[in-house]
Amino acid sequence: MTVGGDLTLTPDSRSERYAGLRGKGLVDSSRPMLEILEGSDISDPIDAVTSASIKYYASRGLTTTTIDGQRWDVTQLHLKEWLDCIRDGGETSANIEKAFQEAVVIAMADISYREKCRTGWDPVNKRITRV
Repeated sequence: MTVGGDLTLTPDSRSERYAGLRGKGLVDSSRPMLEILEGSDISDPIDAVTSASIKYYASRGLTTTTIDGQRWDVTQLHLKEWLDCIRDGGETSANIEKAFQEAVVIAMADISYREKCRTGWDPVNKRITRV
């Protein structure tokens, strides 16, 4: 993936993820699957900072934080943490386990709302239950 003023997403020819689709001729590793060029006719430009989540937080004034009296851009802190983990072999605070937990909570809320019931979590079987 290349992100900047342009966004280009090309499948890796060594990846197994699209092997079946490559075999059927539906994905070509020599060409981008997605390409949005700067100046394209899209409503919002795409870059590494402009995203739906950034706009969501910005609309609520949640783009900065203060640490030891110094103001920091939260996007820069997020990217710094990610790069530090890559360099030092650490783990980010927003990792896959946290994402899983958040997704389960959202799914539970959605089921509760749509089916008008209470939900619970069965940690042994890792399943949402209707209470």
